[in-house]
Amino acid sequence: MSERAKNESDPRKRREAENTYGEFRAISAALPEFQVCLPTVAFEGRLTLHGAKRSVELFSPGGGHTPSDTVLWLPDEQILFAGDLVQVGFHPMVGEGSFDQWTEILEQLAGLAPIRVVPGHGPVADGASIMIMQDYFAMLRGLVTQQHSSTEVIEEIDIPERFAHWEAPSVFADNVKFLHQHFGVVK
Repeated sequence: MSERAKNESDPRKRREAENTYGEFRAISAALPEFQVCLPTVAFEGRLTLHGAKRSVELFSPGGGHTPSDTVLWLPDEQILFAGDLVQVGFHPMVGEGSFDQWTEILEQLAGLAPIRVVPGHGPVADGASIMIMQDYFAMLRGLVTQQHSSTEVIEEIDIPERFAHWEAPSVFADNVKFLHQHFGVVK
């Protein structure tokens, strides 16, 4: 257990610290086994693969969570493997990609009307999970654009009740701070 986890009194933040520490330990242990494997197929925009039983579409909707997000869509089954673009019950980290593009991408993914969404974090969900992410983003935008305070005051904003039970609660504060700077309201 990490020192941070040992010293954390909030059970959710302790679990978050333990998970992060465990992930880093697993990566460190696996480093000697890693091998560079160059891609054998590359694509821009969209790639459809046809198999004996189904077809799948890979497409890159742009840079939301990261500069080059890719999702997998099974059109006949209406199943979306959304990766970190959609997270269920987890605060998504918005500081690595483009908040504005991510908002547009969520609109595009909602337009697919998936029956099932396989998120990057959290349990498999239905298409409403995309709308919940959209609500989360709208809440973040509202919080930071309505605040005209110092960064120190911004860091003290509590997680709204609707999202307070989500995992990775420390990410919320990072998101608010990042977006406060992004929208240019830092004093």
